[in-house]
Amino acid sequence: MDKALDVLHRLFEKGNSPLARDFQRYQLSQNWEKVVGKTVAEVSSPLYVSQGILYIWVKSGPWMNQLFYARSEILEQVKKYLNNDWVKTLRFTLRKPGESAAESWKAGPQGNPSP
Repeated sequence: MDKALDVLHRLFEKGNSPLARDFQRYQLSQNWEKVVGKTVAEVSSPLYVSQGILYIWVKSGPWMNQLFYARSEILEQVKKYLNNDWVKTLRFTLRKPGESAAESWKAGPQGNPSP
């Protein structure tokens, strides 16, 4: 049984199918702290990849600025972790999946609801 799991794991890690990419994205999200470091991981998380763009949720506007300036380093860390060029660029967002623009707008500093 372990051999079958090892084969599947290798296929998902090295594969180019949508299922393999979903597995890689999942692995990236599970190991985000190892990829980008503790400080960055505490204020961000990978959301999804679309057409070579990795969308990353960021806790606040000031952190978004900080990460914007570090984006090439973060991109290299992601590519090194994934061991491929699947991700071509990064985009940072303050919105979480399923959150509307109105909900995002109502959030105050640090993503906390405004009083």
